[in-house]
Amino acid sequence: MVLLGSYSTFAKLCEGSSGYQPVPVPIAILLMETIKLTVSFVRFSQEQGSFSKAKDIFLALKWEDVWVYGIPGFLYMVNNNTEIYILDYMDPASFRLLNNGKILSTAFLFRLIMKRSISAQQFFALGLLGLASLLASLPTGDSARGEMFVTTTGLIVISIYCLISGFAGVVNEWSMKKGAGADLSVHLQNSILYSWGLLFNFLAATRAPEWKAAGFESNSQMFWWVLFIANGACHGLVIAFVMKLLSSIWKLFMSASAVLVAGILQMTLLGASGLPWSFFMAVAILTTALYLYNTPGLLCVHR
Repeated sequence: MVLLGSYSTFAKLCEGSSGYQPVPVPIAILLMETIKLTVSFVRFSQEQGSFSKAKDIFLALKWEDVWVYGIPGFLYMVNNNTEIYILDYMDPASFRLLNNGKILSTAFLFRLIMKRSISAQQFFALGLLGLASLLASLPTGDSARGEMFVTTTGLIVISIYCLISGFAGVVNEWSMKKGAGADLSVHLQNSILYSWGLLFNFLAATRAPEWKAAGFESNSQMFWWVLFIANGACHGLVIAFVMKLLSSIWKLFMSASAVLVAGILQMTLLGASGLPWSFFMAVAILTTALYLYNTPGLLCVHR
């Protein structure tokens, strides 16, 4: 929750006076994927007792155990790059709120692909999350002063982002739990997924020279960029374990709960003078939804 809540804020703090990232976004994402792949394969090597044994197992994988991870790998590549692009059209706290727009698509795909039932009370909780996202689209503050703002272009882009993200999350969970290779070590599964991510982000980095970057203007900017890269790598690894051990629905609530972190950081690090009433209403609704989703029977009528 803390990692997700601070990720967009760190990305915004990386921007210098030019308003551009110091390093092209695809290259930054490529670096994150490299770190995630390295950590995952090192952990898998430790699990197997040696790097050589882990390498032999990895190279002996069958194509049917590997190809399915390419789907979420590609979708995550698109989303990870889009996530930074979106910050030109809304502030980090608004992004974290509107990011919950993927709730309905995730819930539908969760039932369709994972064959999991969702109770009426849980659907009501998901609806509350959607209401909180609508409240998030109200602010129109001044971005230069760190205030909350959302533009029409931002709403269009994040709508596409949420659809892709919901599909990527559910397909990734299916790959880890029910697809080919479901019985594999989570560290090996991560290594497969991040290998695809490395490939797709490498292609994006080499084929998109028009991505703008300003270079580092100060040591402070470099500090925030390093935190941004470390955060992206770490929260990616955490989400992989959430998918394996919990579910993509839990990921939604983790993301929703990160809204409060993003709001606090926006005031303390981006200089916002305050947060609008809609933000606090949204946080209250998100908290209620979280409790309802995880406390069965509250809305049932007992006879």
